[in-house]
Amino acid sequence: MAGRRTPGVLTPGQPYTQDRFGHRHPLTVKTDAGDVELPFGLPNDAWTVKQLDAYAGREGVDVSQAKNKTDRLAAIERHREATAPALPSGE
Repeated sequence: MAGRRTPGVLTPGQPYTQDRFGHRHPLTVKTDAGDVELPFGLPNDAWTVKQLDAYAGREGVDVSQAKNKTDRLAAIERHREATAPALPSGE
């Protein structure tokens, strides 16, 4: 059938997307440099700069001023904190 993707091979714990046919595919982000597969979980030191840039682009984080991986991680964390929903005050 045209338009159907072949289900990808997933490892346990790997993030995925699911198409309308119920097939699971590895989570990838399309970038100018090609597709980048994102690891499971939140960004951390184990991620590559390419993966951090792809994640930042997908989430709308500006990392244009970042000079290294630490700067990228800090920008992503600031963005996550700024966009997190507020907790109820309990009053």
